[in-house]
Amino acid sequence: MFVKRAGLLDTIQDSGRTGFFKYAVPRSGFMDAQSAKRANTILGNDPNDAVLEMSIQGGIYRFDSPTFVCISGAPMKFTLNGIHGESNCVIPIQPDDEIEFSQASEGVYTYLAVKGGFRSSIRMGSRSMHPSLFGVSRLKEGDVIEYLPIDTAPNKMVGNTSDVSLCSKMVVYPGPEFNCLKTPEQLRDLPLKVAGHNRMGIRVLPSTYLHRRHSTIKSSVVFPGIVQLTPSGELIVLHRDCQVTGGYPRVLLTNEEGLNQIAQMRQGSTIQFELTDLSNYLGE
Repeated sequence: MFVKRAGLLDTIQDSGRTGFFKYAVPRSGFMDAQSAKRANTILGNDPNDAVLEMSIQGGIYRFDSPTFVCISGAPMKFTLNGIHGESNCVIPIQPDDEIEFSQASEGVYTYLAVKGGFRSSIRMGSRSMHPSLFGVSRLKEGDVIEYLPIDTAPNKMVGNTSDVSLCSKMVVYPGPEFNCLKTPEQLRDLPLKVAGHNRMGIRVLPSTYLHRRHSTIKSSVVFPGIVQLTPSGELIVLHRDCQVTGGYPRVLLTNEEGLNQIAQMRQGSTIQFELTDLSNYLGE
């Protein structure tokens, strides 16, 4: 697939890499794993196969051999050779076909899956792009992403009309330094605003949480789903490309569903945390 015009932040992502935290290598992977795996499943792929992840604004992509594709995630209008297409279904592709995307009408991340998955280079067991491993942070015009030519329809052409979830309530659990929140009971009633958004973490305001004590700790292990509390009172939901250690209190954490959910919350969106017991997170 030839990138005729790159989108705002195009990357190739799969389910991420494991076993490399000790080398300070992030897991990376799909920001909204539910949507990416939906596209793969509709094509009959392994749910973890590599896909094209687009953020807010897509590009123009030309195919050089026959295949089948599926688009899922944040609703983003697109055309195939000038004809409007539908998301969450199998789309046949012929050589020289072009798909052109516009902006997402809501949400953040949209996924383009190809039958058999994209065959980009593998670094540390994963095709997920990360600047420290690939030397670049995104795809650019002129890049070519390999895939296997397939001219026979998938055995299981699974239809799925469901779309990305934009629910404004996100379940969170007490983190290791939960007691650094002076008034945690306010979590259920306080509307929060998404103030910044990237693959490393999502900043949440306002600075309403008063600290019980100085809000720094000895550098400790962090991972996607940890919610840190900064000295200013800002909360940061660590996401797929987050660092592996951090010195801010880990006051909350969320689960995989929460990560998928907040990934699709645009800057300026309002979100509400629903605090629940940690035993629910552990499945007890």
